[in-house]
Amino acid sequence: MPKAENSCIGSLTIGLFWINPEKFLPADHKTTACGKAEGITTEPEDHQSYRQWLKEMTDRVGSNYPEVSHEAHLFVTPKQSQLGIRDASVPGSELDKITAEYLEEILRQASQ
Repeated sequence: MPKAENSCIGSLTIGLFWINPEKFLPADHKTTACGKAEGITTEPEDHQSYRQWLKEMTDRVGSNYPEVSHEAHLFVTPKQSQLGIRDASVPGSELDKITAEYLEEILRQASQ
C-alpha cells in the first residue's frame, strides 16, 4: 500500500470500531502512539498488518477495546491513564517525542 494511503487505515478502523467496538480497535494516531509506547513495532498499514497489530495490542493492553481506545485518548493528553499505559517506565518526554513524530508524519502525508 502506498504511503499516502496509510492514513486511510486509521479512518477505516475508526468506522469499524463504531460499528463493532468489541471486535475492532481504531488504528488512529492516538492508539498507535500508545502502542508504540508499549513496545509494539507493527505498523497497521493494511488488513494483514492491522490484524497483527491488533493481536499485539490485545496481548499487551487487553481486549476491552472501548476502554483501550479511551485510555489511548488519555495517553496523548496531559491526563494520566487509568490502565497504567502511561507509566513511569516511559518518560513523558519520550511519549511526547513519539506523538510529535507521528503527527509530523500525518501532516507530511496530508501535504503531498
